[in-house]
Amino acid sequence: MLIIKDNFIYEEKPDFNWKITGETKEIGNLKCQAALVTYAGRDYKAWFTNEIPVSDGPYKFYGLPGLIVEIEDSKKQYTFELVSYKTFSEKPKMWISKKRVKGKTVKKSEFYKAFKNFHENFVSEIAKGGFSFDSGTERQIKDRTKKKNNPIELAP
Repeated sequence: MLIIKDNFIYEEKPDFNWKITGETKEIGNLKCQAALVTYAGRDYKAWFTNEIPVSDGPYKFYGLPGLIVEIEDSKKQYTFELVSYKTFSEKPKMWISKKRVKGKTVKKSEFYKAFKNFHENFVSEIAKGGFSFDSGTERQIKDRTKKKNNPIELAP
């Protein structure tokens, strides 16, 4: 993530402690099973399928014995759902860059501290770059920033 003049990056591979339940349901034409996990201050219920044997999912979620096709937090504030999938006759060629962004590598807590500071002081941070706003626009920006108060990760 670019935070004005500085790029801050952190690497994280969460160690999810999934609890697979006996609960099952069909999502589309896929037989799915439920699993529970707590991550970054939120409790989630995921639905995964063994029919797609890929141990991955949306956002940072992974580690189940099949693809996560749906996951939602207990307060229903964040929901991810698989919209569609396609089976290929051949494996597609894919290249994934190990280092997508050049930047200062920091701890996750330092990243979130910088991110929080940026949002709390958005107007003054922009001003450091030589930009200015009229008072009405500045007020709108501050009001909009206050409304963005439900991050997916409540605890770093």
